[in-house]
Amino acid sequence: MVPLFQEKTGVTGPYVFLVSISSFLISKEYYVMEHEYYSGLSIIIVLYYVATRLGSQIGNMIDKEVDKYELVVNSNREGQKKVLEDTIALENKLQESMAGQLMLQDAKKENVHLQLEAVFRERLLAVYKDVKRRLDFQISKVLIEKKFYHRNLIQWVVTQVIASYTAEQEIKTIDNCLDHLANLSANLKT
Repeated sequence: MVPLFQEKTGVTGPYVFLVSISSFLISKEYYVMEHEYYSGLSIIIVLYYVATRLGSQIGNMIDKEVDKYELVVNSNREGQKKVLEDTIALENKLQESMAGQLMLQDAKKENVHLQLEAVFRERLLAVYKDVKRRLDFQISKVLIEKKFYHRNLIQWVVTQVIASYTAEQEIKTIDNCLDHLANLSANLKT
């Protein structure tokens, strides 16, 4: 539609039309302008001036600030990420340590079992030594009794044999012993 409008009125035709319509609306007070309108108009002019003249400088400054802010946020995020990674590594170490604690607890239980086994064996050895001592006592007692009985039996037999000897048998036995001794001494000299 604008190209058709430009063919009839020229290049400045749309602008003149716009100004004339706005002038008509303002003059007939179809469009009422209060004091805020002028404030808005001045703000728009200042913003247009700032955007056209200082826009690139302000954009660069804002981009630098955004980059700084982004760097701070990223560094904070990286710091938090590092802290969380360290926390995870510490947790893994603690879990490994806990597994080590379980192994240590098992080793302590095994140590207690070994100590109980050692005490049991010591008591068993003490019982063995006590029983052996008692049995040795019984054996020595039996041996002493046997020796005592044997000696008494020998003495009894000797006394009975001596009592059963007569004087004539005694003289005969002594003579016989002397003959044996004489034969033995003769054999030794030769």
